[in-house]
Amino acid sequence: MNENTIFTVEPRDLANLGSDLAVDIFRELLWAEATALGIGKHLINVPTAITVADGGVDAEIRDVSVNGGQGIIRPGLTCYQIKTGEYSLRERNNIRKILFTPRSKETVLEPRVKACLDKEGTLVIVLFGWDKPETRYGEFVDLVKNELTKFESKYENAKIEVCQPNQLIGLLKPFPSLALKLKGLEGAAFQAYQSWADNEDMQGSFEKGEEQIKRIAALQTALI
Repeated sequence: MNENTIFTVEPRDLANLGSDLAVDIFRELLWAEATALGIGKHLINVPTAITVADGGVDAEIRDVSVNGGQGIIRPGLTCYQIKTGEYSLRERNNIRKILFTPRSKETVLEPRVKACLDKEGTLVIVLFGWDKPETRYGEFVDLVKNELTKFESKYENAKIEVCQPNQLIGLLKPFPSLALKLKGLEGAAFQAYQSWADNEDMQGSFEKGEEQIKRIAALQTALI
């Protein structure tokens, strides 16, 4: 039985997003999660200028104390690098693009990635369009750490996490308005049951006639 609704986010919905909308959706996801956790939105920094050099970090949450939640926000400092499309972590060059600055002749960590790791923060790589399964537990995190430790051994215990589309779908599920925005349905002309029930034209009393009683009885019998 297909239980999909207009609120159902599917992997292709995420894979089809451009960088600007992906960052916008992720910003609102962090805001929504922060609100649920009682975290001030002023602690969340997700710039809209996505084409400007960002030091390797697309989003950042500073100095928070977390008790509960879905796990997308970690205690202390959490930094996020957002990637759209088929951005495979099995390709070494893609990992290096996340970690290292392309503007240096030497191998140099992106400045904000370095700051995050040096402050024992968590670096979360968010993949909107690449949802391949791991061949072994922790494969993708290990691939990232391997590049880090080749550069400097002190990053062996760096806090790295990878968030793939199937996980993003779960994180979005508590926030139906975000799901609608992601699917391009935020302006759709519909109402949830409770909202519809609160409309003025639904406030009158319902008096069943003989025909309505028969139809209701027939429906109840069919549903048994």
